Amino acid sequence: MHRRSFCKRTSISVAGIAVLAGCNDNPEEETTTTEPDDNGDDPDSNEPSLPDGFDRLENVVDHGADPSGGESLLPVLESIDPDGAILYLPPGQYRMDGSWKPEEFQRTGVIGNDATIVPDPGTQTYLFSIDGRGDGVEIRVEGLTFDFTHPDAGGRMVHLKVRDELLVRDITARGTVKDGPSLVRVDVTDPDGEGVVERLRLADGATVESGITGCYVGNDNRGDITFRNCRIEGFPDNGLYADPPAGSITVDGGHFANCGISSVRVRGGSVVRNATVRCDEDRLDFDNMRGIRLTDYEPQDTPEPAVVENCRVEMYDVSHSDGAIELSGQLARAIVRDTQILTDADDVPAFNAKRPNSVFVEFGIQPSVEMENVTVTGSAADGEAIAIVGRNECLLEDIDIRQTGQRRGGISFRGSADNVIRNARINVTGEPISLDDSDAETLDVDVDDGDDRARLR
Repeated sequence: MHRRSFCKRTSISVAGIAVLAGCNDNPEEETTTTEPDDNGDDPDSNEPSLPDGFDRLENVVDHGADPSGGESLLPVLESIDPDGAILYLPPGQYRMDGSWKPEEFQRTGVIGNDATIVPDPGTQTYLFSIDGRGDGVEIRVEGLTFDFTHPDAGGRMVHLKVRDELLVRDITARGTVKDGPSLVRVDVTDPDGEGVVERLRLADGATVESGITGCYVGNDNRGDITFRNCRIEGFPDNGLYADPPAGSITVDGGHFANCGISSVRVRGGSVVRNATVRCDEDRLDFDNMRGIRLTDYEPQDTPEPAVVENCRVEMYDVSHSDGAIELSGQLARAIVRDTQILTDADDVPAFNAKRPNSVFVEFGIQPSVEMENVTVTGSAADGEAIAIVGRNECLLEDIDIRQTGQRRGGISFRGSADNVIRNARINVTGEPISLDDSDAETLDVDVDDGDDRARLR
């Protein structure tokens, strides 16, 4: 599959609005037009234009769907041949009392326009369960809001598996979920396949009792998925949970906040860029409220680093946390650059690289960390701003640490050799640089512990 071809084909949904999903050099830029599209559709029409590669548009109301929410949408969906079809949901509310599981298709999709799916109370199922691992070339689901405001409402919004091309765009959950499966699962099952998830909005979260994830990239994933300008908040078991056994994840933009385990979790070979990640609610029952977690499904013998760049991570208030950015022992390497981290939460590191799994020694792999142009600020007390354990030949360059809380350390190495700290400014109340069974070369490092100031050459 050719990425540029896929990106071109995902550029039109509702007539009169053209949005390039996951392919624009400027992630914040959206292009709108009032001109008719290439198919000659009336720009005032509410119906979407037919995407390239699809054969026909099926308006579900023309097939007998009830947009007032009185009758279930499911029988109507099941009556339409999905192969090559875009099922269009006009404005309205559509009741769902079960799972739509289309079969025998190469391309299929659902596009809504101000369309709300209302699951029956107690319907704890996969509402749109589209499995294209066999012949499925492309799946797209766009423009749907799922209403979980009823106390007994639940269910997975979309459960999508496809070989080659996946597009999920403008999907919203409304209401805090109290029970049921995680809200979204996506898998691109071919190593050459690609997916785009754009403007997924899961802002109301879920209760701790639900134990669920916001969006999960499943264990069948082998392709590359881009998450662009998504908003995920308040889930007890990861907000974006994206460390499948294979494939790569790109998180480009978006807002992620107040989740247990982590708000963003990605595997090696992935990139988190231009994102805002925040924890500012002390949810006592949420476990380990980390901002970004970098980890592999299991240690790899040919590991790729996970990269965090041009992000802002803020830790104001948490139940407890291993770090604003945490590198787990399952992943050998990480790169953090051009990133701002604020930590007001006591004893929470801005960056925490845990001791790597011992299997990396058997693989002959040297776990390490690279940090460049990273700023750490805030009033956190105790612990260290940057903690690195068991990783050698780490490079920390252009680092600025200003932590005002009591007994707060700067950079801590434990069991780490041959490290370099270059061009750094460290202003903390505790030990600026701590070396425990470690060594580090310092070049142009200014340190200030509140009592004394020195420049390390």
